[in-house]
Amino acid sequence: MGERAMYKLPVWGTVSTVYAFIWHERMAWFKFALALLTLVLIGFALMMLQVFGISLLSENAEGNGLVIVLLGLIILFFLAYAALFLTFTVAWHRHYLLWPEPTSVRELFIWSKRHWVFLGRSLLIGLMGLIAFFAAGALILVFAVPLFSLEQGNDPQSFFNIGAFIQLFLIQFATLALVLVVLAAWLPSLPAAAIEDHSIGLRNSMKLTWGNRWRIGGILIVGSFLPFYGLQAFIQILVLNAFFGGSSDPFQAAMELAASPLFQIGLNFVSFFFSFLGIAVGVSLVTASYQQLRDNVPLEDETPAA
Repeated sequence: MGERAMYKLPVWGTVSTVYAFIWHERMAWFKFALALLTLVLIGFALMMLQVFGISLLSENAEGNGLVIVLLGLIILFFLAYAALFLTFTVAWHRHYLLWPEPTSVRELFIWSKRHWVFLGRSLLIGLMGLIAFFAAGALILVFAVPLFSLEQGNDPQSFFNIGAFIQLFLIQFATLALVLVVLAAWLPSLPAAAIEDHSIGLRNSMKLTWGNRWRIGGILIVGSFLPFYGLQAFIQILVLNAFFGGSSDPFQAAMELAASPLFQIGLNFVSFFFSFLGIAVGVSLVTASYQQLRDNVPLEDETPAA
């Protein structure tokens, strides 16, 4: 591999190929997502019922005992949630790389050695991502905060207007975009772990991505970050206008909305749905980049027809 000249990853070509694949495999994604979404929403609904006082526990559970039980339920939910996301991610990596071989929903509920390897690499990459996030965030905030504070002033309600929201979105976008470019060096090691390709670890992933990291970052930003983060921001702006636009006290309205169990369950249903779709797209983009760099060949004309 070292003797061959590494070609440059096509940003638009990779993104269009991945979206064509996602569309062709939409029913496979739906089966994966439906199984997980059902379990996640049942768990979340039960947790919300406990948090908002509709207790399913013994009436004798009071005080510190009840707090401990609730805390345990919340921790258990998030651990199960994280495990399901991980098995979904591994399963979708495999679905992309092993296509057209069929993959089963059963893979979502199986834990094997490859999941431990994937988890270990994910934690290391996540740690490096945190370091990069704080470094990039601090650099951006040095320039952004003075401008933001100057415009918004000291009125707390001014932070609920659309202009403030857009500025915060731009700060988050710039920070996360820089983090994605940094993490591009190690991301291809994840699909390698999913299919147990032991030749590509974190160190070899850095060699594999040399000269293409900005392109991998660009692929993720154009193909996943911009459409999904932008859609999320658009929905949040609509919610802000709908619920707070005519309110004399936006802060109080926000507190009342946050205290609604039905609102929280509905909001998280939409959030989980887009999360699973976003993971499928993001995973496919990383996998497509890994596949091309591993084989050192351009995209082939084997994208499944819709």
